[in-house]
Amino acid sequence: MEVLVFQQGSGALTDPGPSPTAPNESPAASSIVESQSSIAEPVLDSSAYSDADLSYSAPCTCCANGCCTKKKKEAAMAKMKGAYQGVFYANDFSYLDDPCYDGPSFFGDSLKGLLDGTLDVGGEARVRYHSENNHRGLGITGNDDNFWLTRYRMFANWHLSENVRFYGEYLYADSGGETFASRPIEENRGEAQNLFLEAQLTDNLSVRGGRQELLMGAQRLISPLDWANTRRTFDGVRATYANQDGSLEAFYTNPVRRTAAYDDRWDATNTDVDFFGVYMTRKDTWLGQWENYYLGFNDDAGDFDYHTIGSRIVGKTGSNWLYEYEGGTQFGTNSDGTDHSAGFFTGGLGRQVAMTSDWKPTFWMWYDYASGGDDDLRGGDGFDHMFPLAHKYLGFMDLFGRRNIHDINAQFITPFFGEKVKLILWYHYFMLDEKTTPFNVVMNPSNPGNAAGDRELGHEIDVLFQVALNPRNSALIGYSHFNSGKYYSTTAGVQNLDADFFYFQYQTRF
Repeated sequence: MEVLVFQQGSGALTDPGPSPTAPNESPAASSIVESQSSIAEPVLDSSAYSDADLSYSAPCTCCANGCCTKKKKEAAMAKMKGAYQGVFYANDFSYLDDPCYDGPSFFGDSLKGLLDGTLDVGGEARVRYHSENNHRGLGITGNDDNFWLTRYRMFANWHLSENVRFYGEYLYADSGGETFASRPIEENRGEAQNLFLEAQLTDNLSVRGGRQELLMGAQRLISPLDWANTRRTFDGVRATYANQDGSLEAFYTNPVRRTAAYDDRWDATNTDVDFFGVYMTRKDTWLGQWENYYLGFNDDAGDFDYHTIGSRIVGKTGSNWLYEYEGGTQFGTNSDGTDHSAGFFTGGLGRQVAMTSDWKPTFWMWYDYASGGDDDLRGGDGFDHMFPLAHKYLGFMDLFGRRNIHDINAQFITPFFGEKVKLILWYHYFMLDEKTTPFNVVMNPSNPGNAAGDRELGHEIDVLFQVALNPRNSALIGYSHFNSGKYYSTTAGVQNLDADFFYFQYQTRF
């Protein structure tokens, strides 16, 4: 079964296996759902696909590299299961060249190791159905809709020499059947998602320039936003120093500005916004995995600049207690010229409990906080979450962003009728920090100009089933319900409505 453990190889919160260039480019370390899924829960190991048909029990045989022991075969099998990472440029298909790998073959394996082993080609196809009641758009809108989202990705990873590689990735995202206009993150009919050159300058130091996705830490502040149909990406440069103890990253980028889906042109660099920083990961400290970072965010169009200093610690005790902390302070200049002062904090404590010899569910208690301000502008004094995977933490209905928010939440994670199906139950109780307005996931105020009548936003319950068909094919089935609180019944300008969300997703990789 899948067990939540302290990660030894990355700074991510969803299965952070080591990346070719940096540990924190792996799938974000936290999901009982598939490692690439944007719906995640804190820190897991690589045993998500413990399929009896894939396990090895044959006697030891010898091969060109010596005896293929059970340990070597299990290591090769683990590499196969973790081949696809949170960013595809960190994928690792070296298990296909391992003489000790005797696991299954998959569609697309023949596209790896082309041109004398220098070229890997592959991709992903994903389809998701949405049924949204009272929340089509952003926040509680009173609108209902039913529609389909489809996404295709194709990548080519070409090693031009031992130390230089070219990586390109194409993305096509579309929607169909909707009544209301699509969200900006749902359609992009053809785009260069990644397009860069990378040079390995020394054994530990690499430099990358061009279009590239960013995934760092637990994705609370920096994420490619996999839940979105379009994914997020940046243009810029990045340097990585990595060794067995951790990594140090420095980057300077501009986000890519998504053009309308019907425009026949590539997405352009948004030169109005500069995003830069330094991110350090230490893997084996006495506290667990420890991350420290500085992030700069300058918005010339909004006329504000933010600087965030933060840290994250994640680990596990010998008695199966799990813990995670992340927090930071944010300072700079608001759009009205005043000094910016904000902060955020996340704390979680979990435990894997052996209810029986075969049933070991995991329980988590969490508290999320992000400061608000006395204004309703993105360039105001509340915390700004910059480029996060908000969907992963503050409710699967995506009603609220990480600003002006308190979220007391609890998780229950367990296998469900066998190892291939996992169940997440997740409860959230949301409140405002300041009696102004909630902010949505794109940091826009939901109800500008109207002071809150009450801080209580409401309750959300999320139910998610993940079906791991095999290491390359998976499905999600989920239902969420939001019960509106006193904010909606006492505040002018909002609708006092409950909301529901049902979805189904199938994904294949090759």
